[in-house]
This record gives sequence, structure tokens and C-alpha cells, in this order.
Amino acid sequence: MVHSGLSDHPAFEFSVIIPCHNESGYIENLLHDLAAQTVSTDSFEVVVVDNNSSDNTNEVVWEFACRTRKLNVRLVHEYEPGVSCARNSGAHVAQGTTFIFLDADNRVSPTFLSDISYTMHARNSVAGTIRTMPDVAQARALFVFWVLELIKVLLRRPFGKSYVHRRLYDSSRGYNEQIVLGENLDFLIRVKALVKKEGKVFGHISRPIYCSLRRFNTQGYTRVLMPWFAAYCGFFNLKYQTMTSIKGQDAA
Repeated sequence: MVHSGLSDHPAFEFSVIIPCHNESGYIENLLHDLAAQTVSTDSFEVVVVDNNSSDNTNEVVWEFACRTRKLNVRLVHEYEPGVSCARNSGAHVAQGTTFIFLDADNRVSPTFLSDISYTMHARNSVAGTIRTMPDVAQARALFVFWVLELIKVLLRRPFGKSYVHRRLYDSSRGYNEQIVLGENLDFLIRVKALVKKEGKVFGHISRPIYCSLRRFNTQGYTRVLMPWFAAYCGFFNLKYQTMTSIKGQDAA
């Protein structure tokens, strides 16, 4: 069902926050995955943030929510462009104790939320990253994503998809909306420092979620990875193109 309004106290264990800009071709797959979780659907909500889409993303989300009433879906509109704005907008209305930040083109296993719940309770983890792999088993893509995984685990450079207790999100003041590439790294570095200050654990979920290769297939690996690498090194003043703008350039 689709909810509105915000309670004074968290109503769910998790809020899965998903920013969307023209993601009508992808968001329904992720919603299906979330509806098939092994944990009770009463324990979490899904906050889809429509970030000024010009396609029928809204209609896809509404129709899914009406068909799958057991899933708690909230549709939020954020007209200021930018993924950081969208994530912050979703967090502002979220009713969960812990926020999970995904992208619309991700796919997750049925145990996704139970894995996070186990890590948080068994390992005293209040925030962390999530292993991400390509949705197609191509050798080059697997190599790239494994390298990114090693950067996260061995170099302890946090970025990508994450779970964060809402207390830490509030203390960190959320995503910096002036950063359009590397915003995850900036946010999670601040969160990780807060976790360390509390004496808790910044964790990592080893069971993977999956990510579309559409950006790599459209732009090529070099054009995608060079700006990412610069952002991971702390250069946050780079520009970021949405898939819509990239496709528009290709069509021109």
C-alpha cells in the first residue's frame, strides 16, 4: 500500500530508499525482489523517490503498489535534480530505524534484509557497505567489481550501497547536495567516523546485490571508471551524467 505522512517514532526496522530518475524500465524488478524478502513485509518500508522523471516511473511504482498491497511502498517527489537531493528527501520522510540506500537498477536476493538484520544485531554494526556485483557474468565486469570490492574491504574506503542507522544519518547531516559524483564516499566517511566514535562496528555485507552494466555498456569502461577513481580519491567537484542525458547525447 502507498503511505503518506510521517510518524514521530520509527514504525519499521528498515526503510529502503531508492532514488529514481526515468527508471521505469528497472524499478519494478527491484520492487519484486523486495516483495519476496524472507523477513516480514511489516518490518520494512520502501521509499521510492521520483527525482523529476519525465517517463512513467510514477505510474510503474503506483501500479506495482496497488497490485502488491503487502509491500509498504511510499512514493516521494523531489523536483530538485540530483541523487543526493533524492536520497535526503527519502530519508526525511522515512519511518524506519535503519536506512538502506539502493539504486533503481539493483537486484537483491530474498535474504537481503535478513542478512543486514543479522549483521547489525550479531556484530553490533550500526552502519556499513554492501558487496555489489554485475548482473551479467562478463569477465571484464567481474574484474572491475572485484577491484572495487577490494578497495572497500582492504583499503577501508567506504562507498556504494549502504545501510545506516537513522541516528547516524541525522548526526552526519545526510548527503552533501553540492556533490554529484563521489557523494557516497563523502557521506560514508563521515558516517564511519561517527561509528568509530561510538565504539560500534562499521560492517560489510558479503552476500552480493547486483548492479546493471548499462552505464559501462553505453559509455565504455574507461569513461566510467576514470571519474569514479578521481571521486574515490577525494575530488568531489566533478560532473555526473544521468543515463537519460547519456542516451540523449548518443541519440543526437
